[in-house]
Amino acid sequence: MRSLACVRRLIPAALVAAAACLGPNAARADEAEQLRGDIVSGLDEIFAAARQDKSFSYEAVDVQGSAPPYDVAIRGIRLGTPEAGQTELGTVSFRLAPVREGVYAVSDLKLPSPVEFRDASGGVSGTLSIGSQSFKGEWSKALRTFLSMDGSFTDIQGVDATGKTVLRIGTVAVNGDSTETTPDHWDQNATFKVSGLSAEGDTGTVSLESLEASSEVHGLDMPAVEKLRDYVQTLTAVLAAESAPFVDEGGEPQEPAGAEPQESDGGPTGNTRGDLDMSQDLPDEGMGDARPTPAEEAAAAH
Repeated sequence: MRSLACVRRLIPAALVAAAACLGPNAARADEAEQLRGDIVSGLDEIFAAARQDKSFSYEAVDVQGSAPPYDVAIRGIRLGTPEAGQTELGTVSFRLAPVREGVYAVSDLKLPSPVEFRDASGGVSGTLSIGSQSFKGEWSKALRTFLSMDGSFTDIQGVDATGKTVLRIGTVAVNGDSTETTPDHWDQNATFKVSGLSAEGDTGTVSLESLEASSEVHGLDMPAVEKLRDYVQTLTAVLAAESAPFVDEGGEPQEPAGAEPQESDGGPTGNTRGDLDMSQDLPDEGMGDARPTPAEEAAAAH
């Protein structure tokens, strides 16, 4: 997102004027392409950790249309890893229209249905289907959140590997709204409601007529939340990379080149990239239990 804005600022004025002479069709095509770039950048940012461990991937983002709202399709979405079981989610589609700078109206969201979940062997472990879907809202590019949303998903069913229905949900409804009370500070309220739930397990069936949860937040510092989100995503990605073992071409774990063999006393040994070193000196400030040595006590007495 930031890179696209940077590129557009660097385009010489002469090229901008020439593009304007091509008429509204060229401008619309440019807008559609910019939206596609924004969506790709947004997906990369939101799913940074999942893309790092390869538990989320997609094949392409398509943006079609000569005027807003544009038809958007995120194709070839995959969840999970081949080792643990990978699900071909398929295509998520919606319509997108710019509302104001950095804010887009989202409508006609459609999630794939049915979806087959697979285990590590590639076999179908279960299927989830959604009867009808309705969703609209306003998405903030900068804040990476919905400023408003109104959605309803009905007749949800989950079937296990034997074909037995183990989950039924009559309706899932989500609603939310946000108001910027002062610059960068928001009041938010949201409601989540599930009705007509029935789940069957090994010990019997659990039924729930209705469950509703709501939240209300005042004066939320959105930039601070965004910074925290970035920090958590970066930390998660680093930890995922550090915990990933080195493997050879045959998939066998290997020690990094030049690494000393790790000896074990029977306890946890960490990962193949080296254990966490807890032997570093820590400052005494704020520890609350630091005591002077006898030499320091003697010096203080004089």
